[in-house]
Amino acid sequence: MNAKIKIAFFTNISIGIVISLALSLAVMLVSGHFSFGWWVAAFLISTVISAVIGLFVPINPITGFVCKKLKIKEKTVGRRITGAVISDLIYVPVITLVVSLFAVGIASHEVENFKNDIKSLQSTLREEIREDNSNIGLLSEQLEIYQKKADNEENRQFVLKLKEGINTLNSAVFEKEKRIDEMSDAFENAAAPSLGFVFGISLLIMIALGFVLIFVFRPIFARIAVKRFSPKKCVKVGTARKK
Repeated sequence: MNAKIKIAFFTNISIGIVISLALSLAVMLVSGHFSFGWWVAAFLISTVISAVIGLFVPINPITGFVCKKLKIKEKTVGRRITGAVISDLIYVPVITLVVSLFAVGIASHEVENFKNDIKSLQSTLREEIREDNSNIGLLSEQLEIYQKKADNEENRQFVLKLKEGINTLNSAVFEKEKRIDEMSDAFENAAAPSLGFVFGISLLIMIALGFVLIFVFRPIFARIAVKRFSPKKCVKVGTARKK
């Protein structure tokens, strides 16, 4: 691999990593299901894709061809803008689509888990409500019996405790039924974002941001690559003639 190819490859890969970092973060935030672990996974996926693009897509020749057709001179701002636009249009849509698919898949999985958790909690609460109602029935039977025997202070105190226990259980049943209703609303409202929404919003963000990142960082990475991969010049040392 000659120096020119190494320089182009290093520059493209570096740009791809920068875009991947910003793009994966943007897509995961737009999806509404951001977590550090999933963001790292999205970043790795987008980095691999950007590396493939940087390796197999001849961005510099394409930029040179377009600039030649548009009669844009080398080492000008116009050349940098054109190169940034071309790279932006090559990298961003493809990576955004793949990462959006990943993000929507993760969101759908998390929503499904959330709904399953709600079903499990609702089932547990309904079982507790059945037990509470059964206990209320038993206490009500005892209350009916002891109300007829409330002829002394001890029985009257026991009747008050029975009433207090029934009221406590009724309040608990009410609160649990309220929680079940709230969970039902959450279940109905829980939905993963659509691919069109995540892809569309992320693409709009990253087309603009990607252009800025490429325009700013490509010359920096190119200079680094030139210093690193340019062949060293050999200096010939001549010997002085003896007179």
